[in-house]
Amino acid sequence: MAYRVIVDWILGVEIPPGTNIGGGLRLHHAHGIVIHGATIIGRDVEIHQGVTLGARRTGSDCPTIGSRVKIGTGAIIIGAVTIGDDAKIGAGAVVISDVPARGIAVGNPARVIPPAD
Repeated sequence: MAYRVIVDWILGVEIPPGTNIGGGLRLHHAHGIVIHGATIIGRDVEIHQGVTLGARRTGSDCPTIGSRVKIGTGAIIIGAVTIGDDAKIGAGAVVISDVPARGIAVGNPARVIPPAD
């Protein structure tokens, strides 16, 4: 119960106990973050406020987030999609398909644009 009070009510973040999260998760301005318990999150991921990671329908069709991914404010990632390592998800993006490693997803629905190398 103490976990729920601190995380859900005080911080305004919904992360069920037992969610598979790698080390180094950073929640920037965490209020309004919702993560489905079946979501898998890699190491050193950055998530900004208002982000939703969840299922498209009842069950465990949830995202798998790679390592060192950055997810911008208000982004929504739903369904059984894979976000590759070092990818960036833009603010307000609605991601319903895979994003490759180092990919940058923007828009609604999100489209992948090439990295600026």
